[in-house]
Amino acid sequence: MTVGMVPGASIAGMVFSLVVSFALPIGLFVYAKKKLGAKTAPFFIGCGVFFVMVLMLEAAIHRIVFQLAGEALTGSVILYAVYGGLMAALFEETGRYIAMRFLVKPMDFPNAFMYGAGHGGVEAMLLCGVASISNIAGAVMINSGTMSAQLATLDAEKAADTAAALSALWTTPSLTFFAGGVERIIAVVLHLSLSILVFQSIRKKAPMELVRAYRFPHVNMDLIAGLPADTPEGFHRSLDKCLELGADDITIHTLALKKGSRILMEGLSIPDGAAVQAMLDYAAPTLRAAGFVPYYLYRQKYMSGSFENVGWSRPGGECWYNVDIMSELCSILSFGAGGSTKMVEPGTNHIERVFNLKYPKEYTERPEKIQQNQAAFAEFYQKYVPET
Repeated sequence: MTVGMVPGASIAGMVFSLVVSFALPIGLFVYAKKKLGAKTAPFFIGCGVFFVMVLMLEAAIHRIVFQLAGEALTGSVILYAVYGGLMAALFEETGRYIAMRFLVKPMDFPNAFMYGAGHGGVEAMLLCGVASISNIAGAVMINSGTMSAQLATLDAEKAADTAAALSALWTTPSLTFFAGGVERIIAVVLHLSLSILVFQSIRKKAPMELVRAYRFPHVNMDLIAGLPADTPEGFHRSLDKCLELGADDITIHTLALKKGSRILMEGLSIPDGAAVQAMLDYAAPTLRAAGFVPYYLYRQKYMSGSFENVGWSRPGGECWYNVDIMSELCSILSFGAGGSTKMVEPGTNHIERVFNLKYPKEYTERPEKIQQNQAAFAEFYQKYVPET
């Protein structure tokens, strides 16, 4: 029984693959955390999904399939490769989608990147990193003579079998050991890419999930019936899209013409009363069928068709701000260009208003005006709101 020597280049390849398998996931974790601002949890969610979907579920299916198919599957390189690819796609990508759809919160690019680092990283550690540790330990024992001494204590048959298994360490070309690390780099990049791809797919299909992931419990949308160039069919599509996106509070406005609006100044064409009526006739039954009920109504001057504005919501989704602002019963602090801050004096309901500059350029170039408005509201607040 002859035990060869493991070349130094082979050991270097093992060390390279070991370093890649652990340093790459750790480096990606730090990058996502520090540079992208990702949460920590998605990394470990990725690790968990790999354990459950690959090491448990996929592995169980493999055992069953291999028992049934046997050499018919494992004996064909092409068939085996196709089977392996399909199984990986089924289990890993299903797990990736479920995790990003329901577990990773908020579902944004940094957290999608972090998930990919965890999913691909734990795979690199377990498949390549652990194997590299085993190879390095074996190589050190072989080259130091420890392995030969241990084989000498075994019976001839066991010693021969062990030596045959270990022979791969000194007969395998040295570059092959480097290939393991290179393959893991490619695999991790692939996992990052697939995670971002799934994130993009989820974001396009369910944008409201991003809103709720940032802990906004309700989504309020507004539609205006009677806008220039709109049609009943176009309004129907807009309302249907709002419902599809998952809004739970929708206000149906009717166009109110302002004296200084472009519509009047430029003579733009707007839908007639019959078209606006058709829009509103579609809105009410559609919203009721979707579980909405009306909870506030108000009218304005110069409304198309002399109709009204109606707020609809699902139970629990009512936006009471809409009611308060129309009833002029509460103070409102406004931010942004063109905003109007309203201060309602308790008891008398006397109202004072301060206005932010209308145009963005003026708003950003005159911060002292913003500070004055905020100071006025702070003074009002301290005067009428008791300390708690």
